[in-house]
Amino acid sequence: MGKRTTTGNAPRDVAQEITDLILAQLEQGTVPWHQPWRATGGALPRSMATGRTYRGMNSILLGMYANAAGYTSPWWGTFRQIKALGGHVNKGEHGSTVILYRTIERDDVDANGEDVVRRIPLLRAFNVFNASQCTDLPVKYTEPPARTRTEHEAIEDAEAIVKTYINGGKGPTMGFGGDRAYYSLSIDHVQVPHVLDFHTAEGYYSTTFHELTHSTGHKDRLNRDGIVEGHRFGDALYAAEELVAEMGAAILCAMAGIDQTVTVPNSAAYVENWLGALKGDKKLILKAAGAAQRAATFIAPEPDVADEDGEEA
Repeated sequence: MGKRTTTGNAPRDVAQEITDLILAQLEQGTVPWHQPWRATGGALPRSMATGRTYRGMNSILLGMYANAAGYTSPWWGTFRQIKALGGHVNKGEHGSTVILYRTIERDDVDANGEDVVRRIPLLRAFNVFNASQCTDLPVKYTEPPARTRTEHEAIEDAEAIVKTYINGGKGPTMGFGGDRAYYSLSIDHVQVPHVLDFHTAEGYYSTTFHELTHSTGHKDRLNRDGIVEGHRFGDALYAAEELVAEMGAAILCAMAGIDQTVTVPNSAAYVENWLGALKGDKKLILKAAGAAQRAATFIAPEPDVADEDGEEA
């Protein structure tokens, strides 16, 4: 996983490569966005170049690579960055793919001669190596990962994320009770059952983060199509918005130290749903991961993350 391959001189279809990686995980019964960072003690992947955490799709990809290969370090860098630090990539090691995925704006003229601004998607791939694949790096990158939070600490951190968002003036209103969790756009309100009605506190926070992620799509927040344009079960917008909420919850769970793998069963029906959606749109996973990261950062701003996926690769 993560080895860069090309066929002849054909250009890489990076979006398809990434989608195929995710589909392969789903076909094995693994939902890759359910906090795949346990191999590194719960630590999110970090760039050696900046010390900051990777975002969105890159965070998920690097977590997948670490789990598959058994890497124990959260630190990643390009060949050049590792060399600049005095390190060496071990002979025979293969790099793992991270991406730069952003939209750039360019001034243009339309068919009627009117000035317009065109939004052009930019997708580039880079190879990075885990510190576990290297020798002679500074000790900072070779020390064991920090201690995983205790269950009590993780729950405290998760509650702080919820309270800061809801009580800080940025979030919707929130209520507790009933037998279902939902976000209502019409009244800008999140409703979740009482925490004692869940089997675990982790399940409560995973569900709460899912609904809070939905709420960031409100027109006065991130103005996301899947929320402001409305959606119906089974349509493309519904699938996209649900994937944003799923991945947003996974990112927030990781930030708090909540192990989402024990809170969401990877049922056959659940996995089949995502297989169908992703097979129909090779860019869906990239768009959803970016939107999920923006949602998670809106709810719980992190001062030490890169501005764009892959920018620091």
